[in-house]
Amino acid sequence: MTALQAEAVIAADGSVTLSRPLPAWVKPGKVQMTLLVEDRLGEVDERVAKRKEVLAKLRAANPFRNIDHPAGWQREIRQDRTIPTRA
Repeated sequence: MTALQAEAVIAADGSVTLSRPLPAWVKPGKVQMTLLVEDRLGEVDERVAKRKEVLAKLRAANPFRNIDHPAGWQREIRQDRTIPTRA
């Protein structure tokens, strides 16, 4: 058994087509194949673009513009709660 590496295109109907011809010594017949499918890079790119868009809108809204001293603001809004295992 010989391992060959080739690129293929998977069509919408699930058929697989090699993008380059195999070497001439490969004879016609049945083969066993292992397909390594790359992650959905297009979907990742879309999610990254959406996140960038949302972050840009958040920056434009500037929700923390009224906070002059962040450490002081954090102390003011902090709500301590008791830990159940400690009295």
